[in-house]
Parts: sequence; structure tokens; C-alpha cells
Amino acid sequence: MAAAALIGSLSACSPVGWVQTDAVDGLLWRQLQGVRAPLMETAYWSFAEESPAYLAELPGERWLRGDPPPTLESGGVVIYDIASTRTTATFSVFVASGPRPSRATNASAYRGPTEIFTCYRLHTVLTVQWSPAVERIVLDGCPTELVEQLGADAAFARADAFDG
Repeated sequence: MAAAALIGSLSACSPVGWVQTDAVDGLLWRQLQGVRAPLMETAYWSFAEESPAYLAELPGERWLRGDPPPTLESGGVVIYDIASTRTTATFSVFVASGPRPSRATNASAYRGPTEIFTCYRLHTVLTVQWSPAVERIVLDGCPTELVEQLGADAAFARADAFDG
């Protein structure tokens, strides 16, 4: 069921490295979920009271635009465009599944993308007595510098394709 939601949510974009596809299997979907799960768990369940501590807890590479992007040969999470006050943190997230193992699915050769990726923005308000209030903003694109770190046939999926 989750794979069907992903297939219906894939979209083509014009920047280099973006590929339209209509056939992403559950293996890539699960790989991407596995990469992003530690970040989302920390983002939603932190008990940090101030944003420097909250941001320091978040797993993933940090990237400042203009600097060389991190290498993503095995997939991963990149946090970028960070803005914060003492009790708020807003940042963008790039998540790449990593390459799909080459093995047959349903007794036939897999013909979809070798990896998938997504981007979204999180706005977090930290509170003393509760877990943070987190709002996710779905993005329709990712920075070209990060996309170029992936395989040529990597495919973009909106972040809401991984809900549920």
C-alpha cells in the first residue's frame, strides 16, 4: 500500500539529475524510510529546551550553501538552510535512500531508479514541558548541488509520499 502511495506521488522536475518514473518498489521506499527515521524521531521527540542543543542532537550531515556538498554514496540525511532563535529552529532536510541492491523483484529484473530522494523543511518550536511542536513544509524540489551527488537515474518523490 505504501509503495502505491509513492508511485502516485512521483513527479518530474527540470534540474539536472531529476528523473520521472512510475515504478519505484517497496525496497527503495523502505530504504529511504530507514535513513530518515532517526532524524524524524529526534526532531519530534527531543527534550532540548534551546535550539543550539536541539540542532546538535539531529543526526545527519550539515551543509552550508556555497560549501562543497557532502558525499552521499550510501544515501543519508543532509540538514541545510538553518535559521534559529533561542527556542525555534527552522531548517531544510535532504534525504537520499542510497543505491538499491541489484536483485530481481517478482521474478523479473527491476527497471526503476537506482535510488530515490526527497526534501522538506521543518519549523520547530521548543517548549520546556513537552516535546517540540514541529511543522513540516513539503518542498517540490531539492538543491541541485545535493542531487548531483546521487546516481544519474535517481528519482525525486515529495515528502508526503512517505506519510503513513
